[in-house]
Amino acid sequence: MGIIKVRRPGLMSTIQDLGRIGHQSSGFSPAGVCDFESAALANYLLENEADCAVIEMTMQGMSFDVLKNTVIATAGADMDLFINGELFPVGRALSLKKGDHVKFGVVKEGLRTYLAVPGGFKGTEVLGSVSTHVRSEIGGFKGRALERFDILENHGSDVQAFPYVIKKRERQIIRRIRIMEGPEYERFSEEAKEKLVDEWYVIQNQSDRMGIRLDGEAITTVDGSHDIISAPTQLGNVQVPKNGLPIILLNDRQSSGGYTRIATVCKVDLLKLAQMKPGERFKFEMISIEKAQDLYTKKMNDLKVRQAIYADREHRHYRRVTAERVESLLGGAENE
Repeated sequence: MGIIKVRRPGLMSTIQDLGRIGHQSSGFSPAGVCDFESAALANYLLENEADCAVIEMTMQGMSFDVLKNTVIATAGADMDLFINGELFPVGRALSLKKGDHVKFGVVKEGLRTYLAVPGGFKGTEVLGSVSTHVRSEIGGFKGRALERFDILENHGSDVQAFPYVIKKRERQIIRRIRIMEGPEYERFSEEAKEKLVDEWYVIQNQSDRMGIRLDGEAITTVDGSHDIISAPTQLGNVQVPKNGLPIILLNDRQSSGGYTRIATVCKVDLLKLAQMKPGERFKFEMISIEKAQDLYTKKMNDLKVRQAIYADREHRHYRRVTAERVESLLGGAENE
């Protein structure tokens, strides 16, 4: 039985889990959520496992009709969320009833918002993951972004809403993205290495789930050649093609590439990049592999203990359906 019916799909809404891991050698892109922290938090709000499939909405949210009593949770970028025309906050568990209409707006801060349901969304599993990879048309819902009238199903049957909320954090203006030396770092001139960390880079409009294209100071190798024998790509690789403008590889990247890799973005800072819009700018900061490992370990430990989640004392959010029923009954009694 379906849980929601899409009315408006938004700009780019796809079903994603934590990705198709371990199959790049066979030519498969990992895909998966770009912001694994926000996706995990949305799932945790419903007491799902972190790898349950969610919907990743980019820039412009979706709208849908609710087909059965259920509960949803959201995390990530701040979008307006309306239920039957009434504004509700993101970052909470919300109860829904059959016939409700849910509408997400345009992002106000950040770029990607994640929608979770009990047990996760169902999707076509390929090599252990239901993540959508649009270019190869696999996973998710028919291997594509969601469209109008799509009916989605979920694995869970529990319609209880859980009293949890994500701690509100003030979004800071990101000035630094931390990187480590890449496989071809020594092929670049000293001037290029200095430019990489001294100059501002701006995210271009052509950026997508495959990679973030940057505009700024072009950098070059010592011999002027940017080609290498095709090698496996890694999440966060900073490739430098012939025009000298870096490209940061993301989840839908190709499995191998033939451009020099001057650096690799620290995994915790990929979370920042996943929420940055075209036009935003930053500088790179070089750190050691050991420091990057420490940062990632701390992030995963914080997620494991669910440090960012606490009990929601505003009962009207997660008990919305019950509260409306009570108000209706009380209103009826007053009119008698």
